[in-house]
Amino acid sequence: RRNPEETYHLIFNFLDVPQLDPALLSQRDVNVRPEGVLPDLDLCHPSHEGTLSRLKEIFATEYIEMQRLLELSGSPVPLSFQKRQTRCDRQHSESKTSPDR
Repeated sequence: RRNPEETYHLIFNFLDVPQLDPALLSQRDVNVRPEGVLPDLDLCHPSHEGTLSRLKEIFATEYIEMQRLLELSGSPVPLSFQKRQTRCDRQHSESKTSPDR
């Protein structure tokens, strides 16, 4: 998140695919909900907790394999990835520690 260009570069190298035009990498954060989008359309909304849990179950083996490949290649594996945390988990923990909430 701090340096998306470097992260994209590492991912493209890992996948052995051509790099994208740098102008394409300066897009806004897709995990930030645009103004005006209804909260219940967000997968992190409490009403979607079951869906999120099911998606974690479905993709559990992919996470294991991705982590194995990253470790095998010597790439860093973020702690949040190792813990299988989603942006929803991070948003929840950030809101608990935020002084204005």
